[in-house]
Amino acid sequence: MKLFPTIIYMLFSYISSAQPASLKVDLHKVSGDMTPIWAWFGYDEPNYTYMKDGKKLLSELAALSPVPVYVRAHNLLTSGNGIAALKWGSTNAYTEDEQGKPVYNWTIVDSIFDTYIDRGMKPLAQIGFMPEALSSKPSLIVIIGSRVYLTKRFLPVGLILQMIITNGGSLSSNGSIIV
Repeated sequence: MKLFPTIIYMLFSYISSAQPASLKVDLHKVSGDMTPIWAWFGYDEPNYTYMKDGKKLLSELAALSPVPVYVRAHNLLTSGNGIAALKWGSTNAYTEDEQGKPVYNWTIVDSIFDTYIDRGMKPLAQIGFMPEALSSKPSLIVIIGSRVYLTKRFLPVGLILQMIITNGGSLSSNGSIIV
């Protein structure tokens, strides 16, 4: 934690020593077409995605943009029962059996990505919120199974990423997953 104040001090030192900048815009000069760069959307509660109102909202968001909307949800790997909760959610995509062997269940993740694809959206797979079975401190429950500790082993994490990358078709019908 001693590094944090040093980083903050360096950041503020840099900002305070920066030279003033000016920007001049000629609104009468045409330089080309403007391609939308703001066609993306993200949220925390993945389990609302495939529910009636979630589908309705995503359809409305997709319809607002002249280009495909990129969309991502947090908690794609969070342990739990798949019940939607404010600011949280879970997919239970990775657990382990009694012998410690990986058990993958992509049912909820498939539902999320299929909902995006069905609306012409482009899913972004945010790989975060470690599954409980991979946590080095699984006894410390932090809101619906999300863990903030380092993984106790990296092989399953690599396998999860490999499965998502190489078997993208199992997560979406057209393989348009960005990792």
